Amino acid sequence: MGVIIVQKTLKKGDKPISKITQCALQKEAVSSLYLAELLNLSVDKKMFREDFDLEEGRNKLLSSPLIEDAKISFISEDHILVKYWHVNAMALIGDFNNVGIDREGRLFPIKPFLSPKGLVKIFLGIQEVVEGGNISFFKEKNRWVFAKKVLEDLYALEMKGRITSIDVSKIEELSLGKNELIVTVDFIERKDILRLSKRNYLNEVSQYCILCDSLKNEKGTKMIDFRSDGVAFIERF
Repeated sequence: MGVIIVQKTLKKGDKPISKITQCALQKEAVSSLYLAELLNLSVDKKMFREDFDLEEGRNKLLSSPLIEDAKISFISEDHILVKYWHVNAMALIGDFNNVGIDREGRLFPIKPFLSPKGLVKIFLGIQEVVEGGNISFFKEKNRWVFAKKVLEDLYALEMKGRITSIDVSKIEELSLGKNELIVTVDFIERKDILRLSKRNYLNEVSQYCILCDSLKNEKGTKMIDFRSDGVAFIERF
């Protein structure tokens, strides 16, 4: 009597990839669903370990404007670990809807991936939208360089958390009456709109800080023009 031997040969793992553990090396993290979409992983299209190329997966993650660097490894045959560094938003570009910018000038969507909370809106006066994920492609790129310096200077003066917007759209105006840097400072019951000069804004902000002591009990919105040396013109709304 002959013996029939049945040999089971598996070309692929028994379990398709079904789990993602992520490790974001910053405080905020993007969703695992978003990572799965980037990696083309879904319950409808099974992917086994043998078919998953780690380097190709990393390149897919890097195609996202949100991710600066990434590393993928297997925890088990159906479970991958994704370590990544995502962009850090420095501000929002007020000329667009839902667009953030980092220190290097890279542009990327904020919601639903990151939180806009606490981010200052920067208005550059962008006239024409161009393709490209970096502010360097825009003719207003020099305004961003200046706005970034203003923001860093204001943070150095411990104004972080109070500044809600910076408008540099008119810093190249030839008319002295129109040339201005506008900074909006928000308090709980008071909003101060500062009209500052491009060259002397730091001294003018220092004057504002001194003036704040006399304004601390006021409510509502006011515009304060510091562009005339030694004089502050206050308009209340």
